[in-house]
Amino acid sequence: MTFNFYDMKTFSKFNFTVAIMIATLIFVSCEKNDPMTEPEPEPKHEWGRGETPGKIAGLGNTKGEPAGTPFKLPDGIETAGRIMGGYDPANYYQSVGKRDALPYTGFIRTKTVQTRAAGDTVRVDTIVGSGMLHVQIFIPLKNTTSQDISITFPAGLILKSVTDSCQNGLLLKKTTVDVPAKGFCGVLLIMYCGNEELSQSLTTEEYVFTVISSSSLIMDLCERVKNKRINTEEYPSGRHGYADSEQYYDYALKLQYMVWKLTDWGELLSEEDITYIEQMENSN
Repeated sequence: MTFNFYDMKTFSKFNFTVAIMIATLIFVSCEKNDPMTEPEPEPKHEWGRGETPGKIAGLGNTKGEPAGTPFKLPDGIETAGRIMGGYDPANYYQSVGKRDALPYTGFIRTKTVQTRAAGDTVRVDTIVGSGMLHVQIFIPLKNTTSQDISITFPAGLILKSVTDSCQNGLLLKKTTVDVPAKGFCGVLLIMYCGNEELSQSLTTEEYVFTVISSSSLIMDLCERVKNKRINTEEYPSGRHGYADSEQYYDYALKLQYMVWKLTDWGELLSEEDITYIEQMENSN
């Protein structure tokens, strides 16, 4: 076999070129994997990115069913009757207008709530949750087991007005209630208003559990307040069962406006809003 010198020369040049390319790739690869090389910072996560304030289904003026994970009561717990609104103009005093930061006091004349639609008086055993008392929902719970059961209402929970004429309720921070074995617990759950222009949760209105919201705008706000002292049960209660604290109502008023920004006003939380939340008192 004979070799052409020209072919060998061309072959050598080709091999040399390939070797240079491989060496360059190895160098670049090593440089990227060099632990001394500072990695590029990961992009900062922005809650609510891609979601438009004021366009959250079932909240504000946006039609549709709230989106999220369906909420169910734990096994052994059932409702002992309908879930009804707990706001009764005859029993409550209200003096808060839109964006009007007035002091607010809510009270129940008795430890009962009259559900006119049901035609009977029901017992309130505990008042929990957080809000400006626009949305108060009576939930009669019955434990069918022989053991006490704790129920957690999670942050992001939405209760919906059956007729869509009253405000839907939004829970910003989880709360837990205990239902005794073979017993009953009448829960008055305080929630934030998710539809500014609708009526308060009247005692004639029936409500249903819906979902734990999947809205990143809503869940961002829930995440920011999860360790803040905003629930009524975290404060000493007055003789009517509500938080007896100006701080509680200051917090609730500011948070209600933040909720309306996201649900009704088409606004994102401002830097001022975020700073206000950060400066809130932490839970014990």
